[in-house]
Amino acid sequence: MPLAPGRDHSLTWKILAPLLVVNLLARLFVALRPLECIDGLLLPDDTYISLKIAKNIALGLGPLYGDAYTNGFQPLYVFLSVPFYWIWPRDLVAPVHAALVMLAIFDTLALAFLWRVVARRSRTLAGPLLATAAWIFNPYVIYNSINGLETIIAICFVLLALDRYDALLRSGPGWPRELALGAVIGVAILARIDTIFLLPALGLGLLVRQWRQPGALPLLARQGTLLGLAALAINLPWLLYSFYYTGDIYPVSGRAVRFASTFHLNHHNSVWEQLYRPAITRALEIILQRNQVLLLAVVLLGVVAFSLLAFRAWRGREFLLIALRRRLVADFPLYLFGLLIFLAYTCHVFGIWYFPRYLFPITLGLILLASMLLEAIVARATPAARVVVTTAVLLLLIGGLGWSGQLRRYYDAPPNRDLGYMNLGLWARDYFEPGTAVGSAQTGGLAYFADNLRVINLDGVVNRAGFEALVEGRMMDYIREANIDYVIGWNLNMYYICGRSRNYNESELEWIMQINDFTSWTHFWHVYRVQRDDLPKGHDRASIPAATTPTGRGSS
Repeated sequence: MPLAPGRDHSLTWKILAPLLVVNLLARLFVALRPLECIDGLLLPDDTYISLKIAKNIALGLGPLYGDAYTNGFQPLYVFLSVPFYWIWPRDLVAPVHAALVMLAIFDTLALAFLWRVVARRSRTLAGPLLATAAWIFNPYVIYNSINGLETIIAICFVLLALDRYDALLRSGPGWPRELALGAVIGVAILARIDTIFLLPALGLGLLVRQWRQPGALPLLARQGTLLGLAALAINLPWLLYSFYYTGDIYPVSGRAVRFASTFHLNHHNSVWEQLYRPAITRALEIILQRNQVLLLAVVLLGVVAFSLLAFRAWRGREFLLIALRRRLVADFPLYLFGLLIFLAYTCHVFGIWYFPRYLFPITLGLILLASMLLEAIVARATPAARVVVTTAVLLLLIGGLGWSGQLRRYYDAPPNRDLGYMNLGLWARDYFEPGTAVGSAQTGGLAYFADNLRVINLDGVVNRAGFEALVEGRMMDYIREANIDYVIGWNLNMYYICGRSRNYNESELEWIMQINDFTSWTHFWHVYRVQRDDLPKGHDRASIPAATTPTGRGSS
C-alpha cells in the first residue's frame, strides 16, 4: 500500500474506477426497481411535488402547482428533471425512474469527489478506501441518494466545493480560483438552499489557514467578496425567475415547515420543553440511529488513536499527533458546515419529520473523521501491518453496514400498500370525477398521479395563499374560496387544517369515508366533502362513484 496515492494517478484510477462502477450499479438497481416497491420506502411525498412542478414547466406552464405559481422547491433538481417530461410527455412512471437514474449518477460523482478530498489528505490508501466503503455500502447514503429529491445533488456540490477549497489553498490566492469556488457554492445553493452555510464555513476555513499571513485581512476580504458575488451571480437568474412568477424571493416552503412545527405550542408552557428540546433530542436520535456503524467505527478508531498517543515511548507518537492536527484543520469547514446545519434545523426551521434528509450532511463529517483516524493510525505502520489493519477495518465496516436489514430491503422489498403516497394518487384518479377539486395537506402523490383532478395544497409548503390562510387562521374560508370539493387527509392532517380555522364547525366538512385499501405508515386516509353556503348540505357537486361508498371498494 504505497504512500501518497494522490500522486500516483494511474494506481489511484485503477482502484477508484471499479469502485465507482460498483457504486453506480448498486444505485441503478434500486433506481430501476418498480415504483410499487420503492414508493414510501425511498420516495417521500415531496418527490412527486418536485416532479409535478418539473412536468408543468415542461408543458410551458411555468412553476405551477395546483392553481398558483410557487417557489417552494429546490430549483436545480426540478430544472434538471424537466427534459424527462419532454421525452415522455404522457408517461408518469418513466420520468420518475429517469430522475432516479440521474440521482444515481450524481451519487457516483459525489463518491469521486469524496475520494479526491480524502486522498489529498492521506499518505496511504487506507483513508480513501474506508471513506469509499462507508459510502457504497451505507443504507443511509442510499436513502438520501435514491429519494427522488435534491439531497445527493447538493451533497455532490458540497464535496466539489471542498475539493475546490483545497485547490485554492494548495495553489495560493488568485481571483480565478476564488471565483470558481464561489460558483460551485452558488450551484450548491441552487441545489439546496441550506448549503448557503458553505459560505461562512469555507470563509472561516480560509481565515484559520491564512490569518497569520502578511496582508491577511485585505486578502480575506477580497476572497469573501468574490465568493459571495460568484454565488449570487449563479443564483440571480433563479431569484429573478422566482420573483417574476411569485412576487417573492424567499421560498414559502421554509416558512410553512417552521409554522407547522410551532403550531402546537402552548404559550403557557416552556418553549424549550415544547419545541427546542424535542427537536434537539430527535436530531441526535436520527444521527445515532442512521450512523450506528459509522459512529462505532469512529469510537473504536478514536480509542486506538488516543491510546497510541498516550504511549509516550512510541516513536510514531509525534507523527500521529501532527497528522491528527493537520486533518482536523483541513476538515474544519465540513465539521462547521454540519454544525450550522444542525443548529439551523433544531433551533429555527424545525420540521423534525424531515430530519433524516436535513441532517444527512453530518454523515460526511463522520466519514471524514473515521478516515482521518484510520489514516493517522496506519500511516507509520509497516506495509504488512498497514494492509492487515486496513483490511480488518474495512471488512468490519462493510459487514456492519451490510448486516442492516434496511440495506437488504432496498434491494428485495416487495410492493407494499401500506407505505408511500402513490396509492392515494392512483385511487383518487380512478374514483373522483375528472376535474374534481381536491385539497390535502400532503398532495405530492395525489397531484402527480391523479393528474385528471384539480389538486390544491393545504399545508402551505408550495402554496403561498394556503400558507397565509394557515397563519391567519382562516383555512376553511380558503378552502371555500378555492372552490375545493373534497378534502383528503390523515386524522393528524385534519386536526391541523381544522385547528387553523377560526370558529370551525363540524358541519363544514362532511365525513364521507375511510379508505381501507391501503394506508401510509399505519395512517388511514379519510375523505371529507366540503359544505359551502352556495350549495345545500350533502349536494353531490362532484360525486364519488357508488362503488366507493361505505359499503363498496376502498370503504370502511
